[in-house]
Amino acid sequence: MVLTDLRMKKPYDGLQVLKDAKALRSGIHVIIMTAFGTIENEVDAMTMGADDYVTKGFSNKELNKKRVS
Repeated sequence: MVLTDLRMKKPYDGLQVLKDAKALRSGIHVIIMTAFGTIENEVDAMTMGADDYVTKGFSNKELNKKRVS
C-alpha cells in the first residue's frame, strides 16, 4: 500500500507516484492525500486508479476506515 501526498517537489507529484506504483505492481493500493483538495484532482486520481483520496487533517481512525483489503 502507498500513501502519498499530491503535491511534492518537482519532478514528482502524487499522480506520478500513483502512475509509477501501478506500473510496477498493478494490484498495489494507493491513497492520495492533500491539503489542496479539488474535485478535479480527486477525479484525476480516481480515474488513474487511486483507491482513495483524502484531505489532510484526517484522523488515524478515519484512515483505518478507508483501508483497503
